[in-house]
Amino acid sequence: VDVSFTATERRIALVAGEIFITTGQDPSPTPRPFIVRTAQGSLRPLGTRFNVRRFDDGTRVAVFEGAVEVGPLESTQTVVVHAGEQMNFTAGATQPVQPADASAALWERGMLLAQDMPLGRLVAELGRYHRGVLRCDPAVAGLTVSGSFSLTDIPASLALLEKSLPVRIGRATSYWITVQAR
Repeated sequence: VDVSFTATERRIALVAGEIFITTGQDPSPTPRPFIVRTAQGSLRPLGTRFNVRRFDDGTRVAVFEGAVEVGPLESTQTVVVHAGEQMNFTAGATQPVQPADASAALWERGMLLAQDMPLGRLVAELGRYHRGVLRCDPAVAGLTVSGSFSLTDIPASLALLEKSLPVRIGRATSYWITVQAR
């Protein structure tokens, strides 16, 4: 993130990854709007707790308290996403608002909940929290996984996969790991 608080606004630019934001009252004598920018547009919270995640081709916002106004970069239309809702958007368009995935903010507590998730996607998610390279062999990437996985102890999460699926964890080093067929 890039943070820029000035006399006229409070701005956070989400360059990559994910951020969980809880807004509060601006202590400044002159109220300054709070704005979150991504490559696809801007978000303006209306007193709230919300999660923003950048993907290569879009952004997802999930709102847990209050509401967030979403403005895609290449559109004059805005959409208000309310508590209990989430929405994906690109620079030019918004997708329909959906019920928020309650597990979307579990990463803030160091957990990842997988529900019928392809192993390749789970390994990619765990890889976001691993220092180094974490890959999944395409031969096992389609296996379905359900469970809770620690994001603060990646080796323990990988050991759990090894115990519950027909996979083994190959390690070139502690930084270069591949989940592969047993």
